[in-house]
Amino acid sequence: MIASPLRELARRYSRQEMSLAAYREQRADYLEDLVARKIKLSYRDTLSTEQIDAQLKPTFAWADWRSYTDFSDQRIRFGAIALVGAIITLSIVLYEPPPPPPAPIEAIVIDPTGIDMVKGLLAEEIWSDASLRDFADAWMSLSEEQRRFARLDPSFRRFRGRINQLIQDQEALAGLGDDQAAAYALQLTDLLDRIQGA
Repeated sequence: MIASPLRELARRYSRQEMSLAAYREQRADYLEDLVARKIKLSYRDTLSTEQIDAQLKPTFAWADWRSYTDFSDQRIRFGAIALVGAIITLSIVLYEPPPPPPAPIEAIVIDPTGIDMVKGLLAEEIWSDASLRDFADAWMSLSEEQRRFARLDPSFRRFRGRINQLIQDQEALAGLGDDQAAAYALQLTDLLDRIQGA
């Protein structure tokens, strides 16, 4: 251990027995004297250079260095094992099983009764009072689902277009004074309202 005046200066400064300026000035003077070799460091336990070398040599012996490196290798191995263990533990803790497969989609069964009725009337092209009355009664006897599917079919648009064309034709004839055409146009309009609304 060094019995240094520097340490004594630091103690006096920390106890506030001297100012910062005085501490710095005395420390600078001491260091200048030390560099100029005007003063010599004094040690409580002074060792010769040979004694210091003798104490340091075994520290760097090859056997000790090998045991140190073996210990380092063991630490690296243990660290790697611990890291792998931590990764496995985290993967187990954070693992989420895949979601169950989605439920199968039920197939929609379309009842073609309403569609077939519309296609049949379009194919026959029979637009008599009796034919239209029978169609309207049969249409109203269908379930709501059957009517809905029939309205979604492209043939229903063609059917509606054909009825509208007939209404226009009959209204043109009614404009010329044909009372029977006016009544038929009303019947067609009523039929169109019923099949579109019901």
